[in-house]
This record gives sequence, structure tokens and C-alpha cells, in this order.
Amino acid sequence: MTGNLFIDSAISVVAIAFMVLAARLAFGRPSGIVTLAAAQDRLAFDEPDFAAIDWLVDADAKAALARNEKGELALLFARGDDIVSRRFPPGALKTGLDGNQLVVSQSDHVTPKIVMQLDDGGNASGWTPAFQQGKR
Repeated sequence: MTGNLFIDSAISVVAIAFMVLAARLAFGRPSGIVTLAAAQDRLAFDEPDFAAIDWLVDADAKAALARNEKGELALLFARGDDIVSRRFPPGALKTGLDGNQLVVSQSDHVTPKIVMQLDDGGNASGWTPAFQQGKR
């Protein structure tokens, strides 16, 4: 190369950045799709003892929320080209219902804030007690 360490390093960084950009433009970024069937399969695999009695699925297919008879919640969301699941005891998730949007967050900063688009406001009406436990 040039013999100058700084210039050689800068050229390498620019070349790598260009290759990453070209790959993103050519192949796109994969995104997992969260359907009810995919969420049920993933939750059964990750948490086999979690017997979901009710489901909320994001209209944009980016997240799903399940609850069991104990009041525990399972949050499933797209991460890369896969679906990730997290299980929470009653009251651990902070939730807020704003029209047709359900905002779900946790205070540990590991689980990102999820905004779920619900089909209609009545879709979440039976979930009000679960949402009251973990008010935002």
C-alpha cells in the first residue's frame, strides 16, 4: 500500500464500509415475520411449560404477546431474521394502550421498546387487567 499506517488503515476501513453497504443494498436486511403460528411455534420451543391462553399479534407482524393462566406474559418480537421470546412475571412489563397502539417496555434496557399496531381497540379489551399490573 502506501507505507503510511494511518492512510493504509483509513483505506481499509473505507473499503470494508463500502463492502458492507454493497451487501446491504444487494441483499437487503432480513427481517423476521411474527405470525400467530410462528409465535406459537417459537414459544413452544423456548418455553414448553408456558401454556398460552390468549394472544395479541401486531398487525405489522413485528411482535406478539401471550399470557397464561398465572398472569405471566411472553413477548415475542422479530430480531434479524428470527423471532426472539422473553418471559415475564406478572407486572414486570410496562404497557400502555394508546388507541390502536400497545407500547410494551421493560426497565432493564435489554428488551427494546415494542410498539404493536393492533387491528382494533377491542382486540386488547380483555387484556386490561394484565396491562394494569405493569402500567407505564
